[in-house]
Amino acid sequence: MVPRMRKLNLLLTLAVLVSALPLHAMRANQLGHFGLGGILGEPTGVSAKYVASDLIAVQGALGLSIIEKGFWLSSDLLLQFRNVFTHDGKWPLYLGGGLVLQDRGNSGKNKKDEVSLGLRGLVGVEFLPKDRISIFGEASIQPFIIPSISFGVSLAVGARYWF
Repeated sequence: MVPRMRKLNLLLTLAVLVSALPLHAMRANQLGHFGLGGILGEPTGVSAKYVASDLIAVQGALGLSIIEKGFWLSSDLLLQFRNVFTHDGKWPLYLGGGLVLQDRGNSGKNKKDEVSLGLRGLVGVEFLPKDRISIFGEASIQPFIIPSISFGVSLAVGARYWF
């Protein structure tokens, strides 16, 4: 019961912080903008992204691992390539890497009751259909290194609203 309360408190805190941001019209996935939304797949939960420069962004996800049936927390540094698929920049490709912390519970695929720390490499594509909305899909690999060596893969899709 206590872990659920912690998750609820964290989500409420994020909602309050996001509601304090300015709401004037901004373009999705542009310099200085912050996107918040949902992600489905591995993981399923909340996804956020901040664009630091035309080339660099950071993103994170907090949610549940469907395969391992436990929590998931990841953070990634991304390189964005805006004109790979189209010249208008509406389908940017991104590559990146970061860290993942995953609860690998007894009821999951590995049946290990442990929290694992791993590296994460990913590739994704984002679609920018409207000024404040983006839709994305990504695939990643996770070599876990602590407390034991193992390997994971993930696929996910999601959408973000941009502030």
